[in-house]
Amino acid sequence: MVIRSEQIEEMQEYRTDRYVEALARHLESNFPAEIAGRGLQGSKLRQAVSEGVTDAGQYNVHAASDLRLYIECIAMLSPNFDTSAEHPWAGEILRRADLGGKCKMDRINERLLFGPGGPR
Repeated sequence: MVIRSEQIEEMQEYRTDRYVEALARHLESNFPAEIAGRGLQGSKLRQAVSEGVTDAGQYNVHAASDLRLYIECIAMLSPNFDTSAEHPWAGEILRRADLGGKCKMDRINERLLFGPGGPR
């Protein structure tokens, strides 16, 4: 059996669509007030999640747990938290070339949990 490149692309697209859907359901279940407050219901939410997955990849954020946190930041902070003037610290962390994706998201998580001073 030979699998053509088009078939592989279709399978990858299907997996990505399923992953985006699962992340959107996660936000609906765990951040309903936040996504409602941002007007991110239905197809708008799925679009924001899809764009978030793409954006995260540009910052070398690929692991499932790190992607989930990145997508949660869309709900907690804003859909464009990585470039927002409201949260410049997030973009500064994400743009650091000397950090891997996991380290970037660990630092963002610490900032969310402990504030600007970090853990004490």
